[in-house]
Amino acid sequence: MRIIIFTILITIIISGCASLNDAMTPGLQVSESDFDGTKFISQPVVGANRPSLSTSDARNQLGFNWESKTPNEIYLTVGVAGDIANVQAAEFIADEIPITAGQPIDILTTFKTTKYFGTNSSNRFKITLADFKKIAAAHIVKYRITANGKEYTSRFGKEYPFVPASGKFEPFLNKLTELKP
Repeated sequence: MRIIIFTILITIIISGCASLNDAMTPGLQVSESDFDGTKFISQPVVGANRPSLSTSDARNQLGFNWESKTPNEIYLTVGVAGDIANVQAAEFIADEIPITAGQPIDILTTFKTTKYFGTNSSNRFKITLADFKKIAAAHIVKYRITANGKEYTSRFGKEYPFVPASGKFEPFLNKLTELKP
């Protein structure tokens, strides 16, 4: 009986924390161009690393965008929090399937200073919708950013519900299914 009660309590705590995590981070944004009617879905950058007190994960960040003009492509915003770094590459291993994001879209890395994390460095990359869905469905995603000859590695995915990025894929894909031609 104690095991059942304990299991129920742990489930409630995990569900509550995951919901709180979603509420405390930026959510999905949908817009349409007044110029040509292009539809946009955007998930602003959120943390894509396990809590740093218990792991050696880098403070990696991830955001993603979709445009109806390029319906089979996803644009990733890949970032490192708290470091000035020239973001050059992004790679994922989604349940043992390697996915490389290719060359940066932007020539220059974007730097932004925030109150809590210091300087954040980011760049944009493009992947196929099929690869994005593999990342979204994965239980464990190993995420590596290469910048200035250094590697910044972290993990997220369904096995890590406390990682903000882990909970952002499903609403994004649901909206994409609704809007995709």
